[in-house]
Amino acid sequence: IYNCFSAGNVSGTMITDVNDLLGDCVGGLIGYTVNSNVYYSYSTATVKVPDIIDDGYAGGLVGLAGGKIIDSYSAGKIECSSPGFNCGGLAGGIYENITNCFSSTDIYADGENMKCHTLVGKVEDKNAEAENCYYSDESVIKNSCSYSYPRGLNATTTEASKFKNSEFVSETLRFTP
Repeated sequence: IYNCFSAGNVSGTMITDVNDLLGDCVGGLIGYTVNSNVYYSYSTATVKVPDIIDDGYAGGLVGLAGGKIIDSYSAGKIECSSPGFNCGGLAGGIYENITNCFSSTDIYADGENMKCHTLVGKVEDKNAEAENCYYSDESVIKNSCSYSYPRGLNATTTEASKFKNSEFVSETLRFTP
């Protein structure tokens, strides 16, 4: 998936995977990827997940990433009231590495047994890493989540104003402003 973007509103519905293994995946651009990488893509969408869905993934860009996310970002909002969901500003869950990414997505989560973070909600593979990834220190996380930090990921919080600085964007994040 290359050079794609989304804006507007995305709403989750009750859809069950054929093998009933994954739960439900809702993302600003993509719900779920299988062996597909995401490059140079972004989302400013508002992702809404109603409380009729249990145990799944909500992400500002990708719900559940089964491939890498590279040179991408999210800057929208997630509203989730579903129990057991993993909410992440960039991705609700990841299996592989994320590189040169950032998120300034706000998360409003209100459900039992939720895991939330401005960058990634849940790291599914212990070998997955974040390289040169950032999340905004001004992103809002209002929640009743089990935890609010990216377990197992080495990501950096940074001042929100830096995301508007063209030098930071081009040299640190390696994006072309």
